[in-house]
Amino acid sequence: MGLYRLSLVLVILLGLLVHVMCVGETNSTCSLAAAKSPHLRLNRYLFCDYDITVRPVIHHKNATNISIHFDPLRIDFMDESSTFILHTWNTWSWMDEFLTWNPKDFDGINETRVESAKIWTPDLALYNSADMTETQIGIPSVPCILVNDGQLVCIAPVKYVTHCTTDFTYWPYDEQTCNIRLSSWNNHALDINIDYNNSTIEMGYYKTNNEWDVRAFILKEHVKYYDCCPETFWSTIVPTFILRRHPSMVHTIFITTAFVFTLITLTVSYLDARSNERVLLSMLNFVCHVLIISVLHWVLPHNGPNGSPHLLLFYRDSWIIATFEIALTALLRRLQSTRRNLPYWLIFTVSLIEGNRICRFLLLGEQVDVDDGKLFIAINGSSPSEIDDENASLSDVNLQNSSKNLASDSWRKVTIIIERLVLIFVAFTYLMLFIVLIPREQS
Repeated sequence: MGLYRLSLVLVILLGLLVHVMCVGETNSTCSLAAAKSPHLRLNRYLFCDYDITVRPVIHHKNATNISIHFDPLRIDFMDESSTFILHTWNTWSWMDEFLTWNPKDFDGINETRVESAKIWTPDLALYNSADMTETQIGIPSVPCILVNDGQLVCIAPVKYVTHCTTDFTYWPYDEQTCNIRLSSWNNHALDINIDYNNSTIEMGYYKTNNEWDVRAFILKEHVKYYDCCPETFWSTIVPTFILRRHPSMVHTIFITTAFVFTLITLTVSYLDARSNERVLLSMLNFVCHVLIISVLHWVLPHNGPNGSPHLLLFYRDSWIIATFEIALTALLRRLQSTRRNLPYWLIFTVSLIEGNRICRFLLLGEQVDVDDGKLFIAINGSSPSEIDDENASLSDVNLQNSSKNLASDSWRKVTIIIERLVLIFVAFTYLMLFIVLIPREQS
């Protein structure tokens, strides 16, 4: 029993000895700072019992206000992945109530440099990150400026990678709106509040991009409440950038080509259906449309739920017109070679057109002799009394041959009317396509 008591006393004495040694060593370390340089004494004074896991406020109900200043250096936007990349210098500023001192006690030192890894830093996170392989929470390890009143300023280069909701409807004159969303990862706004009023964006150090212009930049603040915690809210700062594409090279390739294809298609409509030039040009026009649409398939980014870009829709509709021109050319060539008499409704329609000078000029493009018109009507079933006496004296064989020739000429007039109507229709269709689908540079 006596041995047990003796052992217990020894253990207690040993514990007291260890405690005294540890406390003495700590006090010795902090007290040794008094014998060193002013900066070293200040460092020991500030960090002797500093805890980086504790939010630096004396009263825990007070919020820590964080202001952020953005100085973008470079902006990249990747079409294929709808990824926005922002390279920027960020300046974070907040008050640390645990890191204050009287400059008179340290030879007039009113500011010093401290490593961000040695102090409490806000756990700001990129909420719309597109690169989950990198942890973008907190502030990078950099030297920070500490002022004697507790003001901390940390400046560091940062790369933000986010995903944009893109819209390529008006490609190559499209504009993309991209943003980054920064907020505290674990603390609501009653603990860590992003001071929107003192946060700014400046483009003084920005280096222009060869493909994109920064048309505008806006700094927004979003406040969100959650059903789980109605008494608290989360504050999010949202720098937003509106980007506009440089369309110079793409404009030369695809917009100019649209005008060229339009002229080719109109030329096909204007040419005589009997000419081999029309057949060859219509086939060439069709092949060129196939090639340009294939190229656009690889060049154009996918537009997602916003539908196809207007430029692709223009070439699609122009391709349909080119296909229609090929089918129409084959049909008109077939009609011009027929020997059958015209139906009565076609006879009536053509006679009305021939009787109107404006329609005759626009659709037939030539003056038609009235006697020819009478003969045209007579041969196709009108009253024989309208045929001249000289024509009535022809032999039956000559009359039959003449009837076939006149029937062929009648179908020729019908095809001319169809060609002119199609030309007007195609020209009007392209006019509408240019107004609706050809993108234009916005002011």
